[in-house]
Amino acid sequence: MNQEGDKGSEEKERIQKKTTGKITVSECAYWLLSLWMVLLIIDRLFLSDKFPGLIKSIIGRGIIVIIPVIICLALFKIRTRLYQTLTSRQFAVAILSWLLGFTALGTLTARTDSREVLEGSSGQGLAKLIYLSGLNDPFHTIWFGGFLILLMISLSLVVIKRRSWRFPEWGNLLAHFGIVIILIGGFIGYWFGFRGMMDLHIGESAGAVIETRLGARTENIHPLDFSILLEDFQIERYPTENEIYLYRNQEGS
Repeated sequence: MNQEGDKGSEEKERIQKKTTGKITVSECAYWLLSLWMVLLIIDRLFLSDKFPGLIKSIIGRGIIVIIPVIICLALFKIRTRLYQTLTSRQFAVAILSWLLGFTALGTLTARTDSREVLEGSSGQGLAKLIYLSGLNDPFHTIWFGGFLILLMISLSLVVIKRRSWRFPEWGNLLAHFGIVIILIGGFIGYWFGFRGMMDLHIGESAGAVIETRLGARTENIHPLDFSILLEDFQIERYPTENEIYLYRNQEGS
């Protein structure tokens, strides 16, 4: 009995050490990469032309229900390690670096051109990679929104773990929840707001705008509760300044 008890205590101690080990940035990056691949598959699935037919089928509905259940059970099993990871400084560094990298990359790769135009200018292979990864419009993808939600969850858990609602910790509370409020505002603007343009000529009025995405028109028209009348407008032009540059070629002339 004592030997069995000792083995049981050793096993518990081993599991505890495994779940309370030091969190590393590489480990956080590995989990973020895995999460990105899962969210990317979900994002591409939602945009697929076969998705409406998949929802109507019994097998498709079963898959849609089973996958979230499996994910929840897996997260529940590693809940201790997951909580330690989300509230660690290493995870904050990893996810902020991850979001910063994708923001910079998305700023460079976001395109309003069609896939055919992009293939002609960048090549078929690069264009296919950009569209498959959603980098042609990264800020409106499921995976980018998922990482922002993960950042909000991490910041909220840090506040709870450090008990930042106490008066001496109010500075820390405001710093963390300030970012959370900004992210929530961004999501509200994304889900309930839109950007649009209105074509007006002198003497005309309009009460609707055409929705735009990445600066390009869409087929969505949003009526307004008011109308705008353009009576007149003036264009002010400023004189251009001519500048002369002198260059020297390799021959020295």
